[in-house]
Amino acid sequence: DLVNARCLKQHVRLTKRLQRGLPKIFLDEKLLEETFLNFILNALDAMPKGGRLTITAYYDHDAEEILISFVDSGCGISEDNLNRIFDPFFTTKREGTGLGLSLALQIIELHKGKIHIESKPDYGTEVTVRLPVYRERVSEDGPR
Repeated sequence: DLVNARCLKQHVRLTKRLQRGLPKIFLDEKLLEETFLNFILNALDAMPKGGRLTITAYYDHDAEEILISFVDSGCGISEDNLNRIFDPFFTTKREGTGLGLSLALQIIELHKGKIHIESKPDYGTEVTVRLPVYRERVSEDGPR
């Protein structure tokens, strides 16, 4: 697929750590797939000469959320740019619209989730998405 091909071409080692049996979440699979692909492609853009990309997904029982993180060893994002990355049309790339992360934020918020990004220039970036798990409502009459 596209991601594996780019990883091979750019000498990026891709590691996936996905917990088995994750609880259900309400989601639009296509929208979240596009959002996660955006995070992955941004990470690959930050590592044109190789590096590491680790994708992790696990259930945080206490918070009743699924956490998905994308950690790269790329060029990182400056503090000034980090404060603007969700602004529509903001981009540091020659090509692109600057809408990817703005749309990603909207899609995650549509799913009642949150995005947190930490980055350090020359060390890489970590994008963490938190999505609430589906819980059946229980009333006196039983589950709904």
